[in-house]
Amino acid sequence: LNTIILPLFVIWLMKRMQLIKSFSLHTKQDRLLSFLITGMFYMSTWYIFQELNLIPLLNLILLMSAILVLMASFISAFWKISIHSISIGAVSAAVLYLTINFYISGPWLLYFVVFLSGLVGFARLKLNAHSPKQVYVGYFMGFMVLSFFMWVKGF
Repeated sequence: LNTIILPLFVIWLMKRMQLIKSFSLHTKQDRLLSFLITGMFYMSTWYIFQELNLIPLLNLILLMSAILVLMASFISAFWKISIHSISIGAVSAAVLYLTINFYISGPWLLYFVVFLSGLVGFARLKLNAHSPKQVYVGYFMGFMVLSFFMWVKGF
């Protein structure tokens, strides 16, 4: 609810109120507002899960999602970065961690995520939604931020 439905509803309201121009989030203002709202919903979800003492790894992933969306919001005020690449970079780091530490499904899940990462990057470039630099920096940011926090938290 907090990570999909409510952010989409608020973005829809912002579009109806003409606070954003498009659901595609082409302008800096559209991206900034949408990412800030989404980041706040993610942070509230993390806080609720933290208070309920749920699975620590899930809490970390929620926190990282919130931090990455808020970082993307900040960066978007100055430069367009690929939120899709940030996301798949973070997923890649999480799957790499799971593969190394728990040997979940052998390397096949990791291979699939690497392939999926390439598809996401290719799609963003093919659609002319981003430059190669925006895609690469987004992927690197997502991968490194999630990896860093997993290392700090000792997962």
